[in-house]
Amino acid sequence: MWGFTKLYKFLYTFTPDIEQYSIDEFFLDLSGINVKNGHLKFAEFLQNEILKIFNLPVSIGISDAKYIAKLATDLAKPFGIKMINSDELDSTLKNVDIVKFPGVGKSMLKRLNKLGIFTLGDVKKVKFIFEKFGKNGIKLYENITGTGDNLLQINKKRKSFSHSRTFKAVFDRNEIKRRILILCRYICFDVYKFGQNPTNYELKIRYSDRITLSGSITYRNKFYENVLHEIMNDLFIKCDKFETKSIIYISVCVGEFTNRAEQNLFSEMKQNNTEIDKAVHKIREKYGIDSLLFAKEIK
Repeated sequence: MWGFTKLYKFLYTFTPDIEQYSIDEFFLDLSGINVKNGHLKFAEFLQNEILKIFNLPVSIGISDAKYIAKLATDLAKPFGIKMINSDELDSTLKNVDIVKFPGVGKSMLKRLNKLGIFTLGDVKKVKFIFEKFGKNGIKLYENITGTGDNLLQINKKRKSFSHSRTFKAVFDRNEIKRRILILCRYICFDVYKFGQNPTNYELKIRYSDRITLSGSITYRNKFYENVLHEIMNDLFIKCDKFETKSIIYISVCVGEFTNRAEQNLFSEMKQNNTEIDKAVHKIREKYGIDSLLFAKEIK
């Protein structure tokens, strides 16, 4: 594994119009640059360069519609290139299972299947169904049909970071705490990469009977990974009102970022934490987010 920041910097040499979609996925807007020999040839060049420089096999999707490009990338995996033009949407995607489209989760999939929508080809003629799902439904319809907002979210002010997991019912509270620690590791990676201090911390849990509880706290002191662990552990103890029930979902979220953290009597004592966290983040950025784990994360 390696640092995807390096890949971002490499892509930036071609265009500044980049949106990081996930930890290892990027959207590039090539409309403002001169691409010799067409987009397909450029994608082949990019793929070869990334493999040569970073020893990383990547897949590339090309389209003038943002989420169609994302879908094309998924269809091209593990190491391919796929281009889907807007005038080819109906013929190329009509038999593609709708679950493969980005943004279609388990819940939405069940609702669509119940209404007889199984493929992307089923979507275009039933816009009224998606309108019944509200703003999210309309947005999904527009993304699938290539008519949505294709502007990249570049340097957008970040409001929060969250990571969540849905799983089969788990009763063991120590196992739930272990899984919360794992989500904290992903949160830490995001926060240190973002470079600002969160002041709001939130935990959400859902029981097997679908009852959902959450708790939050405002903490304005400097962000540390071990502090995040302590806060989320305390929030879990406070949130877990039904200790005899199994849990199927957990979510960890931090937000309300600031450039300045408040100081307290323990700030100097925690200076070592800053250096340790920086070293840990540097290793994770270079070798992967799973390269360093806390002992309590290991099952």
